[in-house]
Amino acid sequence: MEDCRVRVRLNNQSWVLNIDSKGQFNNVPPELNDMCRIISHVHQHHHYLLGRVEV
Repeated sequence: MEDCRVRVRLNNQSWVLNIDSKGQFNNVPPELNDMCRIISHVHQHHHYLLGRVEV
């Protein structure tokens, strides 16, 4: 997998973040740290990116 863009929404705000082939995000806003940690874990251990999930 090449670097991909992931759209993350939280509290009516939306961000487009880059996730690398190892499942790591770059330049994550502090309010998204926990959510991005979960997405990274799922991607790294299950080779899966979550689809449309909104919090």
